[in-house]
Amino acid sequence: NCAMLDSVAVVNDTTGILTVFALNRSATDALPLTIRAPGAAMWKLLDHTELSHADPLAKNSADNPGHVAPKPALVPAALTADGWHAVLPPASWNVLRFQSLRPL
Repeated sequence: NCAMLDSVAVVNDTTGILTVFALNRSATDALPLTIRAPGAAMWKLLDHTELSHADPLAKNSADNPGHVAPKPALVPAALTADGWHAVLPPASWNVLRFQSLRPL
């Protein structure tokens, strides 16, 4: 399943915001994502946005332009002993933004 999950993280040194982009390419399986950032407890989750739909073939149209749209994650990432953990819905694109609680 790891081959079905792609992710990348970037930190803005000016704002102290860590942004994680994660793509679950599996059409059928939800996949776990764990973000193991140094001092994970020193990061506050600002938001977790996902783009997904129960029907992986769903699309927007002129009659229904917002049928598939980004929305807050139903179950946002949570801090665990291993770091920040989320379960990404099948065929989803996710953006998680964290604010550093200490100077970078």
